[in-house]
Amino acid sequence: MPKSAPSAPLPRFPYRRADYDALGEGKNRWEPTEGNLVMVPHPSTRHQRVSRDLGFLLLTQLRSTGAGEILYAPIDVVLREQDREQVVQPDFLVVLSGRRAEVTTERGVEGAPDLVVEIFSPTTALRDRTQKRATYERHGVRELWYVNLEGETTEILSWTERGYVRGGLYGLGDRASSALLEGFEIEVDEVPRPTI
Repeated sequence: MPKSAPSAPLPRFPYRRADYDALGEGKNRWEPTEGNLVMVPHPSTRHQRVSRDLGFLLLTQLRSTGAGEILYAPIDVVLREQDREQVVQPDFLVVLSGRRAEVTTERGVEGAPDLVVEIFSPTTALRDRTQKRATYERHGVRELWYVNLEGETTEILSWTERGYVRGGLYGLGDRASSALLEGFEIEVDEVPRPTI
């Protein structure tokens, strides 16, 4: 398991897991990230199409290789820091087969996934790039994919001891490939574009 990047400071947590759980059935509209409880807007139709199609490509790869499993939002990723727990909900994530029994439970994923995908929307992009990235980096998520719907790009970050480094920024006509999942690559054009 990667060690935490030394450059990422620990935040203060006014919200704990118990606060989040107290929201009851409506909790899937909220996400406590870096100490803030944020209402998450419903995803757009395009967001859902991208999630479906990219997730399908990834699922196909994982099933054919047995490398791991994919889980989709809303799913709680519970991350522990000292005596606290916080929860994030990436658009989808991958847990490699060797860690599946260690981190997946009926409650959700308890520990860092191996790969996380965040699909940007105008209302979530800033938080995905700042607060959530800091959380993923601190907990050692090994690969982070950003799918930018507006810019029609896919960016892949790889975890190192010094934090994330960009593995690639891919636009239309490019093939984006994972450093973590051997043989997994996509044509960026396969991500659905806006419909008229």
